[in-house]
Amino acid sequence: MPKAPAGAAGYPPTYQPLPPRPKLRQRAVFDPALKQYTNAYRAGEPMFADPGTGQRWRAARRAAMCHLINVIADTPWAQQLVLRGSVTMSAWFGAAAREPGDVDFVVTPFSLSIRSDEATAMFAGILSALRARPGAGLNPELVQTSDIWTYERADGRRLVIPFTTDDGLTGFVQADFVFNEHLDLEPVPIRLDGVHRPVRAAGPAQSLAWKVMWLATDMYPQGKDLYDATLLAEHTTVDLRLVRDLLRPELGREADDFTAASVLDWTVDWDNFTAEYPGIAGNAAVWRRRLAHALERGFTR
Repeated sequence: MPKAPAGAAGYPPTYQPLPPRPKLRQRAVFDPALKQYTNAYRAGEPMFADPGTGQRWRAARRAAMCHLINVIADTPWAQQLVLRGSVTMSAWFGAAAREPGDVDFVVTPFSLSIRSDEATAMFAGILSALRARPGAGLNPELVQTSDIWTYERADGRRLVIPFTTDDGLTGFVQADFVFNEHLDLEPVPIRLDGVHRPVRAAGPAQSLAWKVMWLATDMYPQGKDLYDATLLAEHTTVDLRLVRDLLRPELGREADDFTAASVLDWTVDWDNFTAEYPGIAGNAAVWRRRLAHALERGFTR
């Protein structure tokens, strides 16, 4: 089980595991978004020996994520941010979805650069808004940042903000902001428990198209994306032409041969995923077959 303390050499600043305590296990998890670092890890899902402590901690993290989303929703940048990822999956699929571990935004418009003055102002403004509106134990003064997906198709920045509960539990909220990511379909409004207004989100079809693209083209395909893609494909449809268009920059002419059966040949890092989410049954082959079957029925042309 790889692990290291916060601040260890070669780890990103956003690698912030919980302080050691009795009956707590937390592993370092490889994260390809951070592969510019010698040790490209994020802090994995903590596992508490006491179920009650684990439930309180997860509830506190959810409250902190909701507070962050609420604050962002009231800033001038809300209309430039499109929510995606585990938070939206939880809203759509409830208990079947994996526990949300971060808040993930696509920044629009596509032309906006992460190095621009506008992007700098956005990050500063969001942190300023959090300082002006404290809540859920978040401490934006101690935020850590890392660039993510450096030299990849879509640059981004990760913020990791600590929180402390009234009964002394500590944790971190991770928020990823990705630039230069194409939105092929219009965002949809989504309602989240604990968030006071609808927020703009990538819809299920867009989310599924992205998941398939990442699984088919990334150097390190992730088990979480296979799991999410399967849930999405079993409940929504997506245009096969859109998926092939997304694959084409990486696969070239091979993209035109992509079908639901192509999923069966993928190699996915499933072990790291189930180490964080041990309650998920079945191996990678089982989930590949489920996804292939769902896509065979769900691809539109």
